[in-house]
Amino acid sequence: RFSATPAVYQEFYPQGMTEYHHATLPQLPMLIQRFQNAATAHLTPAETGVLTARINAFTAARAAQTTVFAEVETLQIGRRADRKLLTLQLTTNMLTIALNNIENPDNYSSYYNPSYLPLTDKAVSVNGLIAPGATITAVNQGVVTKSSSVTLYNNGNEDLVFSVSDQPGILHPTYRVTIAAGNSGHFTDLPVLENYYVIIQNLDSIATGKWKVKVG
Repeated sequence: RFSATPAVYQEFYPQGMTEYHHATLPQLPMLIQRFQNAATAHLTPAETGVLTARINAFTAARAAQTTVFAEVETLQIGRRADRKLLTLQLTTNMLTIALNNIENPDNYSSYYNPSYLPLTDKAVSVNGLIAPGATITAVNQGVVTKSSSVTLYNNGNEDLVFSVSDQPGILHPTYRVTIAAGNSGHFTDLPVLENYYVIIQNLDSIATGKWKVKVG
């Protein structure tokens, strides 16, 4: 709209367009104010209105961005502080437990919930015999977790009841299944329990049963 030499052009661009192209964020308020002053003096009200709307939109967007930066920084500082404290506390706990149970490693399992931290991440397979009419704990706590896949095998000639229970030696009142001789089954979508045991009951009062449980 203006040539490169008139004084009006110099009011908008005293150092040319390069000054705007290379401006830093701290410099922008001054440049914007200077441009608005020149626009108000030399452009039409409609043109000035469009310019003002765009400047206001930029200012609002920048303010919102700055607010988010501050919020994110606050969250990051809090997360770093919390993580440091948690790491130090967990390390202290582990060392305390280790020092208090140097000669008793079996006691370590008393300090965590095995339903959340299994003793092994590999498939475990156990098998054995069950006496007539007996109820046994086939798999102790620490092997089965909420996300485990439990496969059951009745390898004998008698019907057996398999159960995932929260107590050793006691069938769960609802989470149980009867598997006929020579068949197999699965436990899927395990219930949320504090501890997990696999319990087996032999329904035959005369013959010995034969079983296998695979946990993966």
